[in-house]
Amino acid sequence: MTGSGRPLTFGDRDGFGRFGMLDEDENGLKCHECEWRGAHLGLHTAKAHDLTAMAYRLKHGLRRSKGLVAADTRKTLQAGARSKYTENGPLAATRDVSKANQARMTAARPASAEEVARRDARMTEMRRNSAPAKS
Repeated sequence: MTGSGRPLTFGDRDGFGRFGMLDEDENGLKCHECEWRGAHLGLHTAKAHDLTAMAYRLKHGLRRSKGLVAADTRKTLQAGARSKYTENGPLAATRDVSKANQARMTAARPASAEEVARRDARMTEMRRNSAPAKS
C-alpha cells in the first residue's frame, strides 16, 4: 500500500526500489527490503529477510518467472545447466511438459505488477489500432 492507502502499481516507490521492477547495475541487484546490492538476490532475501524468492516476487510485484540473480551470474548458471541437462540427459528422459504446464496453471497466482502493466499497454495499443479513423 502507498501512504495514501491505495495499492502499489507498477513503478511506485516500494521500500528501496520500484514496485514491479528490479534495479541492476554493475554491482548487482538491489534489494527492495534493505538496499543491499549483490549477485544473488534470492539467497540474500532468504537469509536476511526470511523470504522465499516467490514471496519476495509477490511482495514487490515481480513476474513469477523473474530471476533474482544478476545477469553475469545468470549466464554462468545457464552454461552449467546446459552442460548437465542436454537432450540425452536424465531430465529429458523423464520430463512431462504437459504435466508441468498443468501444475503451473493450477497454482493460479495473481498477475504481477509488471504483467499487469504490459497487459494494460497491449490493450491500450489494441484500442488505438482498432479505433475508427476520423474523417
